[in-house]
Amino acid sequence: MGVHIHNLKDLAQNQSPKGANPFEGIMVRAGALSSLVKAHDPPYSTSKNVYEHIESNLPDWVEEGITIRERYAV
Repeated sequence: MGVHIHNLKDLAQNQSPKGANPFEGIMVRAGALSSLVKAHDPPYSTSKNVYEHIESNLPDWVEEGITIRERYAV
């Protein structure tokens, strides 16, 4: 699983832009890894809300990732 970590403030108080999905360029038997691996995207535009969203959802996202991995374990 992955998390788009963007809209967070840097030391200069500038918010970071959203980058590309890192799983798009990795190919596996099923096609792009992004078809199997979810990249969560916090829906907020303020740094504080993004941090809170990631913090409150990360345990569930990890469990979801484990469940998905188990479907494809060899």
